[in-house]
Amino acid sequence: MTVHNLFLFLLIILFLVLILISVILFIGYKQFEKSLQRTIGLNSVDRIITNAIIQQENKEEDVIKFQFLLKLKSFRNLFLDRLVQAEKKFSGNAHTEIIGLFSTYQLQKDIFAKLKSTKPFVIAQGIQEITAVKSADSAKYIEPFLKHQDPMVYNEAQFAVVKLNGIEGIRFLEHFSYKMSNWQQIRLLSSIKEVTEDQYEILNNLWKSENSSVLVFALKVVRNFQLLHFYNHVKQLLNHSNNKVKKEAIETLQHIENEDTLNDLIEIYSNENVDMQLVIIKALVQANDKRCISFFKTEFLQQTNPALQFQIAQLLVGLNAKDFLIDTNAHFSANHQVSLIINHVLQIR
Repeated sequence: MTVHNLFLFLLIILFLVLILISVILFIGYKQFEKSLQRTIGLNSVDRIITNAIIQQENKEEDVIKFQFLLKLKSFRNLFLDRLVQAEKKFSGNAHTEIIGLFSTYQLQKDIFAKLKSTKPFVIAQGIQEITAVKSADSAKYIEPFLKHQDPMVYNEAQFAVVKLNGIEGIRFLEHFSYKMSNWQQIRLLSSIKEVTEDQYEILNNLWKSENSSVLVFALKVVRNFQLLHFYNHVKQLLNHSNNKVKKEAIETLQHIENEDTLNDLIEIYSNENVDMQLVIIKALVQANDKRCISFFKTEFLQQTNPALQFQIAQLLVGLNAKDFLIDTNAHFSANHQVSLIINHVLQIR
């Protein structure tokens, strides 16, 4: 390679390095500019929201600046986002003032534009925003999205109608075919503040559902609000084919128990698999009902599964039936399974 060619090569490399540096500097500047604009925008939005909450008039220069920024779509989206966050944090007069800002600055048209979008995450944002508005028509605009094909959209719509209407909002579950996630169930439960007697028919319709996750949710509602009225409905689910439903039913009976609960659990015990029997035993341990001592003395002697025997032994000790275990232990050799279990349980007690 000649000196001339080498010089040209180095010159090209230098030129490329300069271009790369320029690109990096340009990207950095744009990011800084965007971050600065967001900071300025946030300060402006927070000032407007704060003044609304404390019912203080905005300065004229702030109003002029704010009106200018509202012409920018990105700023209006930022404003909406902050309003939605603020709406969740405040109550009373402050909450009312925040909701008033949606109409004061005519943000509804932005919300409706999002609801008409084809992008699921944008629709979900729109649902959050129209829920925050809390107008009389909010639920009407949200309900069509309960049957949307995208989980992000229909999950947000479910949460929204329950947040707006309370227990009345769960009527969509009567014909709901998708599986409800645990997180979604928690969100819906947190939005139900009360269940009155005249609303019992809403839950009555859910017991007919073939969707096991809907049944699980209904059981959680009963448990959460200790709705004793539904004891028999819960009891019927002890025979459900889905183990998750059965486990939830057992746990729910513990929260709405009556004098029949012990017998109801013992009645299904023998027909269940080992996992479900363990669930029942743990439930009876928590119940601490001495009426089950006789049944479990017999069950302990007949049971061959060590895990079940261990749980039953713990239950008996908890019910002050330690003497039975000591007497039983005397009939077995030291290395026998029964003896090993009894010795271990008595030691840890």
